[in-house]
Amino acid sequence: MSSNFPTSLDTYATLVDNVDDVLAAHANDRGDAIEALEVKVGADSSAVTSSHDYKLRHLPTQEGNWDAGSYEVRGQTLQSDVVTGTAPLIVASTTKVTNLNADLLDDLSSAALLTKCKVGSFTYDVSTTTDVVVSGIGFTPKGVTFLANIDTTTAQSSGVSDGTDDGCFYFTSGDASDVRRSDTVRSIALYVSPSAAAFAQVTSFNSDGWTLGRTKSGSPTGTATVNYLAVG
Repeated sequence: MSSNFPTSLDTYATLVDNVDDVLAAHANDRGDAIEALEVKVGADSSAVTSSHDYKLRHLPTQEGNWDAGSYEVRGQTLQSDVVTGTAPLIVASTTKVTNLNADLLDDLSSAALLTKCKVGSFTYDVSTTTDVVVSGIGFTPKGVTFLANIDTTTAQSSGVSDGTDDGCFYFTSGDASDVRRSDTVRSIALYVSPSAAAFAQVTSFNSDGWTLGRTKSGSPTGTATVNYLAVG
């Protein structure tokens, strides 16, 4: 019979001296099995991709890169020992990875990705020009909105700042035209009268609030009340 190897293992009867006749078929069957085994093992530098010689010669080594082609590589843990400065993983696909649990996203923790906000208020004397330091916010703002007025007047201002650019709209107290005007430099503009105004703009954000730099024109008086919405 011809050999069944490597599809399945061959079985042979045990021959007994002085009992069984040794026939050519016995040796031929075993020869067929040996030839099938040689094909499976492969000769040196075998080009047969199913042979052990070919597969062993194409195993990945520590001296070279390994490309598994279209096959999957599976295991319990994927660990990289590359030092910081080199990406440990390079991904070509943009497809979402289900159940991927990462500690950081773009170097940010989950807490840093949450939008923070704080609503509050403060006051200051508009007759002075000293800086106003607002604290107790609890985070470094990225932007702040101001709604301000001076008590007992119709002076009003609504403005914004991102720490670099400021702007506001304002009403002038005592202005018969009652027209809303804009200011692209200051985040707060409070006109007690057409000739007297108090201005403020954010000069810096810090870890707990911001600093307002103040100027004025004429001789404004009164107390400014400022409501704010800070976002971080």
